[in-house]
Parts: sequence; C-alpha cells; structure tokens
Amino acid sequence: MQPDTSTTYLKQGQHFQREGLLSEAEVAYRQAIELNPIFYGSFRYLGEVLALEGKLDQAVEAYQRAKELNPKALWVHQGLGEVFLQLNKLEDAIACFQTVIEINPDFSWAYNGLGECWSLKENRENAIAAYQKAVELNPDSETFCHNLEKVLAEQNFASEEEIIETLEDSNQASVYFHLGQSQEQEGNIEEAIASYLEAVKLYPKTFDYCHRLGEVLASLNQPLLIEKAISIYEAIITETPDSSQAYRFLGDFFKHLQQWEKAQTSYSRSLELCPDAEVYYNLGEVLEKVDQLENALSSYRQAFAFIGK
Repeated sequence: MQPDTSTTYLKQGQHFQREGLLSEAEVAYRQAIELNPIFYGSFRYLGEVLALEGKLDQAVEAYQRAKELNPKALWVHQGLGEVFLQLNKLEDAIACFQTVIEINPDFSWAYNGLGECWSLKENRENAIAAYQKAVELNPDSETFCHNLEKVLAEQNFASEEEIIETLEDSNQASVYFHLGQSQEQEGNIEEAIASYLEAVKLYPKTFDYCHRLGEVLASLNQPLLIEKAISIYEAIITETPDSSQAYRFLGDFFKHLQQWEKAQTSYSRSLELCPDAEVYYNLGEVLEKVDQLENALSSYRQAFAFIGK
C-alpha cells in the first residue's frame, strides 16, 4: 500500500470532480483504488462520479464496496440511497436512508430522500412526516420546503406561501448556501467558499452547510481561506461544544496548514465525541508527521478495527 500516492490520486480526482471533468475524476479515483484498495473513501467518491456520469449500476457497485469497507460511513449510505432512488429501487433506497438516520438522526437529506421514496410509493402520510422532519432540521433548504409544500398541497393542507412565511427569518442563509452551490458548479470556488461561510455564520448548526464548506476547504491549500474557516468552526464549537464534525473539519484545516499539534488535538476530540474510521486514519497520518510512530500505528489499527465492526 502506498497511502501518499493513493491520497494524491484521490485529491486529483476531487479536483477534476469540482471542475466537472468527470471522466478524468473517474480515472483518478480508480488509480487511487488500485494503490489502496481498502480505503472506503476512494470508492465513495468513485460512486459519486459514476452516478453523475449516469453509470448507475457501476455506482451501486462502488458504493456497495465502500459500505463493506466502512459500514458506518454516512455519506456512503446516502449516496447509495440516492442512486437506488434514481433506479426506482424504492425499498432499497428506503433501507439506505433509514440506515443514515440510524447513524445520524439529525441528517436532513436522509429524511428528504425518504420523503421522495414515500411520495413515489403514494404514501403521502409518511412522505409528509419525512419532509416535515427534513424542514425541521434544515428550515433554510428551498428544496425541502418545496417538496413539503408540494405534498401538502396534494393533501390540501397548506399553500406554499404559508409554509415559506413560517421560515422567512432563516431564508437568508439558504440564499447564501444555494448561491454557493451555483458558484461551485460554475468553478468559482473562492466565491462559493465566501457564500458557504456566510451561510454557516447565519445558521451554524445546520450540518449540510458545515459539511459542504468543510468538504470544499479541506480539498484546497489556501492558508488565508482556511484560517478564516477555522475561526468560523471555532465559533461553532463555542456554541455547540459536542459537535464532532466541527472538530473533524478543524483537524482537516490544521492538517492542511501543517499545524500538527492542533490537528492532533482536534482529531482526538472528534474521536472522543464520535469514533470514525476516517478520522482515526487522518490522526494516524498526523502522528506520523510528528514522529509518534507507535501512536500512529495504533490509530491506523483502530481505523481498520472500526471498519471491521
């Protein structure tokens, strides 16, 4: 196994994916897998790209392999559920989204996926309950609000205006988030980061906002932007000190800045709150950098042991 080379290909794939170069991203992810076939993250990102390319059956295979390697990886189950939804395999999709909720009961996208499944199965009662939970967890999502409004209108419960009126105080964060998504798709990464930062400032407890910002920033190597993000995530921790994701992203940021001691502290705190194979692996890499080789090996072992649970 050559983790550094595998990581290089993985980062290349993420870069190509952000630029919309899906074929190139697929090749890079497959090269990462060839060099390190037991890291679930490469299979996860390969699944994402294959789904975007419309290669749905291959995407299922990639996600299934990622799931075998790390059964508790939230985004793997979510991505697999979304592919099953596209394939109209609704029972399989429902099972995936329910697994996501078992892993993280506050993950709004899983409830939205459930809502779509129940709506397609014409079970409007369950669809309404799922969409309502998605909106409760992320009231700034225009997608969730629209989906809820649509299914409620079919039941003659409420109008779109009535629903949106109850959420208007938090719509500004949603505007920034969706602006960031558009900017990211257009390749305007710095502008997208600025928009995501504003969304996180306005609504710091929304997992989707924090996750998207963290995903983009962790893949870059721009110290000034990362330092700005660090201040945001430190503010999130002040408000929600039990946020394992915030500590995880802080660890990623400090790692990019080569601030190894702070990265070690952040990853360790994240693991105390919520053990995760990928965080154990990242901590192992940090410990290697500071010549704590025995501790690094221990962290790697914990990563693989956690995957095997």
